Amino acid sequence: MGDTRLRQLEREAAGGDLQARAHLLRERTRTGDLASERLSLAAYLGDEASREALALGSVDDEPSLESWVRGLSDWGEPACARAAAAAARLLWPRVPVEDELPRRALASVEAFLECPCASHRLAVIELSQARSNPEGWTVPRWALPTPEMAAWWATVVVWGPNIRQGPTIHPAEATWGGVHAVVRSLGANAEESVRAAIRTALVPWALR
Repeated sequence: MGDTRLRQLEREAAGGDLQARAHLLRERTRTGDLASERLSLAAYLGDEASREALALGSVDDEPSLESWVRGLSDWGEPACARAAAAAARLLWPRVPVEDELPRRALASVEAFLECPCASHRLAVIELSQARSNPEGWTVPRWALPTPEMAAWWATVVVWGPNIRQGPTIHPAEATWGGVHAVVRSLGANAEESVRAAIRTALVPWALR
């Protein structure tokens, strides 16, 4: 594709033309600018242009939120952690201003996801250990619907094997644990807002 046609296609896509957006995504994939698995993730999330680019059609019946969230594990821990973090952020209006730990935990996860360097990884580990089980609770931590738990589960997804002793937690389990905590905190009617928050956070990342 020539540069002139590509620039025209980019303008049309920026204007919201669905076919142009889909064509541009196919072109980016063809040239290696966009990994095919990232395009498939955006399509899975329900992005219309991505589904059109892959000739998948529209989504008629969305799966349950649990099935949808667990399915993100097919795209690895970065996608899962972003989903958990996006859901956890919905609870921030409920976190007391003086309670710094959940905010720091989520900020550390988001910083690590943007720059997975050793320093950011260490910050995730240190904050997740601060959320460890000092009182010797036997209740599963994901069963506690609080912002702290949602942020804690987001850290588990990023660095599960090093956060706690015992078996490694599968990303699907960790992610759904965090998202489910958010849904329980916000109420039964919150599933669509949680799904929308995850989609809003992940689609631009997948297609960038």
